Amino acid sequence: IFRQADFIDNSISNLQSALLEGALMVIIVLFFFLMNLRTTLVSVIALPVSVIVTIQILRALGLAVNTMTLGGIAIAIGSLVDDAIVDVENTYRRLRENMSLPRDSRQPVLKVVFKASTEVRKPIFNSSLIIIAGFLPLFFLSGMEGRMLTPLGIAFIVALAASTVVALTLTPVLCSYLLGTAKEDKALSKEPRMTRAMKRGYRRALQWCLAHPKPLLWGTGSMFAVAVALFFTLGRGFLPGFNEGSLTINVSTLPGISLAESDSVGRLAERIILSTPEINTVARKTGRAELDEHSLGVNVSEIEAPYTLNGSRSRREMVAELRHKLSLIPGANIEIGQPISHRLDAMLSGTEAQIAIKLFGTDLNLLHSTGREIGAVIKSVPGVVDVNIEQQTERPQIAITPRREMLVRYGIPMNRFAELIDVALAGKAVSQVFDEGFPQNLTVKYDLPEDLSPESLADLPVDAAEGKVALGQIAEIRSVTGPNTVNRENANRRLVISANVDGRDLRSTVNEISQRVAQEVKLPQGYSLQYSGQFESEAAASRTLALTSLLALLVISLQREGVACDSDKYAAGNDWRRVDSGADSQRAEHPGHYRFHFAAGHRHPQRYAADVTLQSSAGRKCGASRADNARVGRPSAPDYNDGIDFGARPDSACSPRHRAGK
Repeated sequence: IFRQADFIDNSISNLQSALLEGALMVIIVLFFFLMNLRTTLVSVIALPVSVIVTIQILRALGLAVNTMTLGGIAIAIGSLVDDAIVDVENTYRRLRENMSLPRDSRQPVLKVVFKASTEVRKPIFNSSLIIIAGFLPLFFLSGMEGRMLTPLGIAFIVALAASTVVALTLTPVLCSYLLGTAKEDKALSKEPRMTRAMKRGYRRALQWCLAHPKPLLWGTGSMFAVAVALFFTLGRGFLPGFNEGSLTINVSTLPGISLAESDSVGRLAERIILSTPEINTVARKTGRAELDEHSLGVNVSEIEAPYTLNGSRSRREMVAELRHKLSLIPGANIEIGQPISHRLDAMLSGTEAQIAIKLFGTDLNLLHSTGREIGAVIKSVPGVVDVNIEQQTERPQIAITPRREMLVRYGIPMNRFAELIDVALAGKAVSQVFDEGFPQNLTVKYDLPEDLSPESLADLPVDAAEGKVALGQIAEIRSVTGPNTVNRENANRRLVISANVDGRDLRSTVNEISQRVAQEVKLPQGYSLQYSGQFESEAAASRTLALTSLLALLVISLQREGVACDSDKYAAGNDWRRVDSGADSQRAEHPGHYRFHFAAGHRHPQRYAADVTLQSSAGRKCGASRADNARVGRPSAPDYNDGIDFGARPDSACSPRHRAGK
């Protein structure tokens, strides 16, 4: 009925569709903003190449292509072309600037592409390292969450590293071939209209922000505070809800019920389930063998019900209606979940429910009565469904207590007496016979009547040293009642109250349950409660991610400091060109003074340069004050980002001096 292969195939198919749709969206956005087919092609080529390299590396690492690895690649779909876009855009801009120069002043295309790629090489590499640092906390997770999310992190990091290598190697080569041709001269002579409009808007926004720093900082700080406050009000859960396409419904009745009666209850549940339009079919298992991994008594029926949503209502509405109908079955407890989700819950807490409240104590009757009180309390908590108290009832039993003085009189040792009772009632395998090629145990046991009673057991003959003796003479046989099962954990008797959550986050539900149980239920002395389930894994994972995220932020901060230093060197070594500052006497008179020409990508740099003299101050950054700021002349073409006043604070430790250029 339910095949995990179908669920896996559907998941992989959905992720493949997401990858294709994401790639198509990236192509459309690239072309829309670049408005150039060749630049779009160069950027997009990085996407399939990076994915192919990623799959080959994952294969070399021994990782299979599954939902988590494909999910990591799907998350990285935008980042895979990001590095290539940076390289292509900078190369495209430098080629356009080169084309704007007089023909005799132009540089070779290969040299322009090399310089443009070199300019963004370190920023690309550093930005990739920063993104990778953000995914490092995933590798510190343990348990099931670590097994699930580690492949996702590996796939994302490998994909990002592959895209970085492609951007630093393949992309410049393609730019030199596709963007440096004569056919592209006309396209390089002008910038796309959309880009020019966005630059104009960005220039105005940036100028306003630089002119009004206080409102900007206050607004940003306020939004950050609001975001932090809203974060603590969000619901928290371990895993998102799966849509596995099938329901697993457990119908449990009182222990001791006959197989025929349990089968009758199961058939009634099947008819109710099939009355739901979305349900395709059902399959039921009533009871499980003792050697099964999840052995169950005949009082428990597990029903698999595949479904297909027809669009008229959601899965949650369908399950709510089904839960209401099944709750009308008298004497039955209902749990509704999904096949894989049930297995995950069983792995986490030992029960097939999201929340498991474990009550520990010594007296079984007191355990059961206290458990019923707890169950009644949590049923009234909003969002709690499928409340189930572990079935523990008294069942009729026959107790055989040996009379030790009579055993001594008839010469029957205690171990011999236990063996006699075991053979008489349970039997003993003494050999094997083959029936149609299959071995079967040959078991010896007493021929007991079907209506076994204490009186009939008392008449059973037992071998003694002096001959036969009736079992009733050497043992006391009486009819009693006892628990159907005794569960223990850590050498303590245990009762489990389980529940699921619907329409509410798991963490807040558990917090309210624990608060109300502590207020309304008084535990007997020596009894204790333990809450377990998915929220335990969520809490442990949250703590791990919080601590490791702080470490990741520290790494990112250090990396950003390195990026800032590289940017300063880049600005001094590329955009600013040092020229001769004059006579040696002027250098001696003003040590540390330099003159730079700021070209800013002008069509004619020598016409729009500003000779700026900055006095260094113990290696600190220097810049012109707002009052003494030198404004660089704006060219007639709207292709460049100059015309913005940059300056340091008036109280800067530097002492700027400038002379306006021509």
